[in-house]
Amino acid sequence: GGTVSDGRLSTALLARQGDPTRFDLRFNARFRLPNLEDKTYAYVGRDDPRDLVTDRPGAFSRQGRLFFDDMGDRAFFAGVGRPLGDAVDLRLGVRGGLEPFAQLRYRQAWQLGADSLVDGRQTLFWTPDDRVGSTTAVSWEHALSPRAAARWLHSATITGASPRFEWSSLMGGYRSFGDQRLLGLEAVVTGRQGWGLTDHGVQARWEQPLGQDWLLGGLLLGRFWPREDALAEARGA
Repeated sequence: GGTVSDGRLSTALLARQGDPTRFDLRFNARFRLPNLEDKTYAYVGRDDPRDLVTDRPGAFSRQGRLFFDDMGDRAFFAGVGRPLGDAVDLRLGVRGGLEPFAQLRYRQAWQLGADSLVDGRQTLFWTPDDRVGSTTAVSWEHALSPRAAARWLHSATITGASPRFEWSSLMGGYRSFGDQRLLGLEAVVTGRQGWGLTDHGVQARWEQPLGQDWLLGGLLLGRFWPREDALAEARGA
C-alpha cells in the first residue's frame, strides 16, 4: 500500500593507478505508508553509515568530496519516520548489524529580501557508540541573475564520544542552462577542532536529465589535498 515519494540511486566506477577498478552502488528510497497514517513513512537504503546518522549535508559526504573509501564501509539501513509539525522530523532505524539509531531534525528557512535565502538545520542523533550527538548546518543562497546563483554552506558535528567537533564549509557558484541543466564550481574545506584543516579542494559538477525529467545524471570532477597527519590519526583511531 506504499508508494515511493523520494529516492536516489548513485553508481560510480572508480579507477586508480595501481588499484583494481571497482564499482560502487549507493541508494535510498522513502515510502509513504498510507495504511498507517498519511504522514508516516518508511525508508531503506545502502550508504555510508556515518553520513546517514550524523545527517551531514550531501555536499560534505565522503562521496560528495570524491573521497573513495573502502566499499565495505557501506551498510544497509531501514527505519520509519514521522513529521512532528511543519519543521520537525523524527526518524528511528537500524543500520549494518541491526545497530539502532535515532534522529530528531529541525529545519527553518528565512527569506532575506527578494534574492537571498538562509536555510538552517539542526539534527540531534543517538547511537550506542556516539551516544548523543548533534549536527548544525546553515546555508545561504543568493541569486546573482535569473540563471546564476552563489551559495555558502557550513556544517559542524559533535558527538558524546569525542570532545572535538568536525566542521566543513563550501563556497560555490552555479549557472543554469535550462531544462534542469546545471553547472557548479565549488571550493570545499573540512577541519577538526584542535587540528585545523584536514582536507581542502575544488570541484566542478554538471547535472542534467537522462531521458526523463525525474531521472537526473551528474558528473563530478575535482582535486583534493588531504592533510596526511590527520589521515594517519583517522587510520589509527
